[in-house]
Amino acid sequence: MLDEHFRYETNTRVRQILISNNADMTRVNYSCIKKTIYVYGSLNKTTQGEFTVADIKNCSSGINETAHIRDVQFDF
Repeated sequence: MLDEHFRYETNTRVRQILISNNADMTRVNYSCIKKTIYVYGSLNKTTQGEFTVADIKNCSSGINETAHIRDVQFDF
């Protein structure tokens, strides 16, 4: 049960980070497996413009700061 709570909290936090960076959540998926977050799909903004390297680094560092997460893997 603790593992389920951890996954729920982690997934919620990842979603908040992606939304705060204007990610189009209809085009990106993510999952938490053990202590790794996998982010995949198409990374598009809901606003004008495209994601820059700085935007992706910001998302990555925010996700890495999530408790108990050791790795983030992107596949776009």
